[in-house]
Amino acid sequence: ILYTRLNAKNFTIHPYVWVRDTKTLIEETSCASGTIALVQAEAKQRKKTISMNVTQPSGSILIGSVEYHNNHFTKATIKGKVGIIGKYSLAI
Repeated sequence: ILYTRLNAKNFTIHPYVWVRDTKTLIEETSCASGTIALVQAEAKQRKKTISMNVTQPSGSILIGSVEYHNNHFTKATIKGKVGIIGKYSLAI
């Protein structure tokens, strides 16, 4: 995941998926697991519980929160709108 820090509480991410069989990178429109991974990395670096707004390539904003106490994560949550923005298929 590539990301940009806009300020302490606002980030944008640019998630990609590696497709082994075609040896290509595909950009995702949103990535909840990547959002939480970014928030966890920030919490660990700052050594505290945090909540962040993470703008996805689709333009939607996911709010990721993690509780961090005594060098351990105790809880992670994510909030935001989820929807299907298209249906795609690929025949190889």
